Amino acid sequence: MKKTLSIIPAIMIIMLVISNGRSFGQDEDNTKTQVGIGVSLLNLSDLISFDEDYGLTNSILFPIDIKNKVRFEPGFSLVSYDGDKYLTLGAGLFWKKPIGQYNLLFGSRFAISTEKYKSIAPTIGGEYFFVKKFSLGAEAQIRGIFYDDEKTWMTNTSIIIRFFF
Repeated sequence: MKKTLSIIPAIMIIMLVISNGRSFGQDEDNTKTQVGIGVSLLNLSDLISFDEDYGLTNSILFPIDIKNKVRFEPGFSLVSYDGDKYLTLGAGLFWKKPIGQYNLLFGSRFAISTEKYKSIAPTIGGEYFFVKKFSLGAEAQIRGIFYDDEKTWMTNTSIIIRFFF
């Protein structure tokens, strides 16, 4: 039986509770450092050990925007399967190009897993801010996965929801 941890509903509720009237204003200065929380959805190639028995994983992300020019985005994902737990830790480093309510992001993601694989993924993406503190984005990657002497290259796409404080 598959058992995948999913906390998407909890994150959405937290975002709604934390948001206040100021979150919807468009007149704030966006040149300071901002932090947030996000979730990466629909990672179609993020199967643990590339085995369908484990199911899909969703990454929890912690974006840190530095002066609206650079984004550092650490994150993690966790899967529990038949009593075993698999943890993946990663981080992304992106350059941002703001265009109105849209940000173009380009950079790379890096990750390591308790299953002893490492990955690097050159990434391009974008996000649209529906309101000042809430964005919906998408990204595409060419991901290299390194496990022992094996090397695998694949494409990956995901949809990402982010909320900034």
